[in-house]
Amino acid sequence: QLEAEATDLLYEGDHVVGAGWIDLTTGQEYRTHAAATVVATGGFLRDLERVRALRPELADIPLRYASWPGADGNGLELLLGAGAATQNLEAIGLYAHGMAHPTVEGGYLGLPFAASAMWVNTDGNRFVDESTTNSFVTGELLSFQPGGVAWVVGDADVNNFGELGVEDRGGLFTVADLVSLGEVFEATELAGLAEPTLVPEPALLAEASGFNAFIAGESEDTFRNVP
Repeated sequence: QLEAEATDLLYEGDHVVGAGWIDLTTGQEYRTHAAATVVATGGFLRDLERVRALRPELADIPLRYASWPGADGNGLELLLGAGAATQNLEAIGLYAHGMAHPTVEGGYLGLPFAASAMWVNTDGNRFVDESTTNSFVTGELLSFQPGGVAWVVGDADVNNFGELGVEDRGGLFTVADLVSLGEVFEATELAGLAEPTLVPEPALLAEASGFNAFIAGESEDTFRNVP
């Protein structure tokens, strides 16, 4: 990551002839002239206010970002100030890769679950083909579940949650760590998860029965048959 940030574009008449920038390590400001200037940092997905403005249907959804620190929209603002045209800014994909970090504001933990884990909403109903977790499909569908919330129900093979979206990357939280923090619930029987998650037990058990039958190869699954 470069320790510099562009602050403005330099003009001669209507022509861009360089950029002003600041050395983030010293605070020193510079102006660099060039025959050609390329703005290559138009990302803005860390600016959740802009994201919600472009996709107002997400206004009440608890969004988090995993974008690199430079994706703050600064480059886009420079381009807009220069009169650049834009297109498809609202084409923002949503992943469902993580949960809120239990100790770091704005951070999140990556979910390690495979397609053998079941996703249910707060009504206890499945709503997605779990094999699409590594795509925008799950994130989009999750966003429009009641409260924008879902539970992932896995078995004892799930051990570690990777730490992402924070400055000190690479740490791990075990399931036991998150249980002690009240972020994850565990039970010896599936029905024991209904009370702490506030998910209706009959719906949870019914969905799990059908899901387990599919995983065991004993039945078809409606979600997995959706193209």
